[in-house]
Amino acid sequence: MRPALIAAPLIACTLAAQSPGQRFQEAWARYTTLEAAVDEDQDLPPGLPAALDDLGRAWAAWAEAQGATTLKLPALAGSAPAPSARTLGRRGEWTLLGLDVPVPCGSHRFLALFKEASGHWKLALLDLHEARSDRDPLGAREHVQAQLLEGPKVAVASTPPWCTSCWSVLHARVESPGSAIEDPKVLARLEDSVYRCADQGVIRMTPLPDGIRLRYAGMGPEGTPSPRDKAIRVP
Repeated sequence: MRPALIAAPLIACTLAAQSPGQRFQEAWARYTTLEAAVDEDQDLPPGLPAALDDLGRAWAAWAEAQGATTLKLPALAGSAPAPSARTLGRRGEWTLLGLDVPVPCGSHRFLALFKEASGHWKLALLDLHEARSDRDPLGAREHVQAQLLEGPKVAVASTPPWCTSCWSVLHARVESPGSAIEDPKVLARLEDSVYRCADQGVIRMTPLPDGIRLRYAGMGPEGTPSPRDKAIRVP
């Protein structure tokens, strides 16, 4: 029994001693191993959604530790397409970052909002995924448009990755930091059909004084693409 009694503290110490970079590297290795196991029928390994979430959390912790000085990611092993981080918006003390990672049939973008104070970044909002369901167990999003609005508020519009059809669903909303970092407060939302095979950008977003305007092609009465011009307004 004695070895078992000391094992738990040792494991806890090991996890606590991990640097943000090591945590990100391990989360990436775990995620890509599971993502590579997706079969031709696109059946997802049971642990893939949780591994995707852990990867987003590890990236946010890495970005918080690095601050605004760099978007460079730790060196990563494996043959999967490398993730890429980008700045999506800055407004005063607030910065919105995104991280793009590969998922089956496409890509996914995490969103993280940070507040800078006295040279340090503090994570205020982490949007890990869209709503999950039996039909969409990952809740991944691509063709992402995002804006950092006054407030701060984050506007995001996207479609789920899809292997075959040109038609999909548009998810759009405006949110702000909520009572928990991973539980943003949704201020307004919109869902609609969207045509993913457009020659131009699938979704275009422009800010308004009281929200955002979206332009995209939705499904018309005869099942053909029809231009949409819709506004999401925030009280």
